[in-house]
Amino acid sequence: MTHYLVTEENPNGSALEDVLAMVRADIVQRCTFIVNDRRPEAQAVLANNMRILGLLTDAVELADSSTRILDKAFGPSQAGKGGPPRIGEKAERSGTDYRKLFRADLTSSAFSIICMCPQSDSITV
Repeated sequence: MTHYLVTEENPNGSALEDVLAMVRADIVQRCTFIVNDRRPEAQAVLANNMRILGLLTDAVELADSSTRILDKAFGPSQAGKGGPPRIGEKAERSGTDYRKLFRADLTSSAFSIICMCPQSDSITV
């Protein structure tokens, strides 16, 4: 079970990009306390924190990218509602093929994406 991230076992968890952004905000806040401390130790810690902030920003962007990839391929995550994972061993074992949950209706002038999920509406674009 994860401590912070949303999973089917932890539906109240957060998205990775949200956790990383919170950590980044905390580091920015801590930096404000030491920015004017001219001692070499404080300046070394500040320099380390600046580097960590850059790495966290890269990590947030990568996590956002992963979410967009998964949303595009499999639709929005249902883990927050106790739903199955979209990828990984459990997703493969569950037999859920998310591609089969959607079908396109090209019979009318409008393009419809129909979700074959219970309690879901179709979307016409």
